[in-house]
Amino acid sequence: MELIISKEKDSFINLLCVLIIILAVALIILLYNFAGVIAFAPAPFILFAGGLFARYLYISYNKVEFEYVVSAGILNIDKILNQSKRLPIVKITVSDILSFGEYTYDDKNVYKMAKEAVKFIDCGNGNEESLHYYFTCNYENRGIHMYVITPDNKFLTILKGGNSVINKALMLDKK
Repeated sequence: MELIISKEKDSFINLLCVLIIILAVALIILLYNFAGVIAFAPAPFILFAGGLFARYLYISYNKVEFEYVVSAGILNIDKILNQSKRLPIVKITVSDILSFGEYTYDDKNVYKMAKEAVKFIDCGNGNEESLHYYFTCNYENRGIHMYVITPDNKFLTILKGGNSVINKALMLDKK
């Protein structure tokens, strides 16, 4: 089964991209005040560099999707940037999941687990109103890694069949 989750757009990143372009223009104006007309020679390069950096920030934070795939008992999570670049996040067997539960951003126990983890990766949609779940695993024997996902019910049903820890956690959530 495959599930694609789009990350919520961050308005702060949009503002930051606009500020980068404004800073590039301000730098050109500042150079003009100090150096005169000669400052217009590097102007296209400064604007181009500012535009590239703003585009990189926008794509890295606002054009992000996560793909969850469970096939033959293997959970694979990939990060997709701008619907073209795929970055692998984790690939583990579902039976290797050590703990599983509902994730809330203000839960102190989950926050403590996240601090103790070697690596914490949020692969959810970024919307605090959505129902998120976390799982921990000893990824490639490098220590405990913690991941946050936003699966739907169908995806949870498939995960539940592969691990008793997930099954117990989901049964407790329904009570």
